[in-house]
Amino acid sequence: MKIELPCAYIEVLDSELVHIIYKNEYDVELKDVQEVDATFNKIAKEDKLYVVMDTKGRYNGFSTEAQKYLSKETKLVEKDLLGGFAILIDSLAYRMLVKFYMKFYKPNYKLKIFSKHDDAIEWLLNLKEQDKLVEG
Repeated sequence: MKIELPCAYIEVLDSELVHIIYKNEYDVELKDVQEVDATFNKIAKEDKLYVVMDTKGRYNGFSTEAQKYLSKETKLVEKDLLGGFAILIDSLAYRMLVKFYMKFYKPNYKLKIFSKHDDAIEWLLNLKEQDKLVEG
């Protein structure tokens, strides 16, 4: 299933794994991340969700309010339903921005940077498997 929002494209890869790409050169504001969060909640229902965000070949600015919301205030984070978040990056500038976000905002979920899509998916699937063992 593919979903288009004004700010992003979301593809549901399986019931708990999604891929998001923000539209190129789009400045992401609080209302945008709230809309993405609401969409993720509809997909997740009451299950954990594992997300890969692809930034390769694009640039997006995230407002301070959006970054703060993403780090601790999303419904998925509040309900402990964000199992992991992988970010695909191909530029040093974006890598530096994400590392700053990680240090400054200290998100309440597992977050890791990758350069290869397959590595990101493998990491998320491993997290999913670990979570299933803990729950089961």
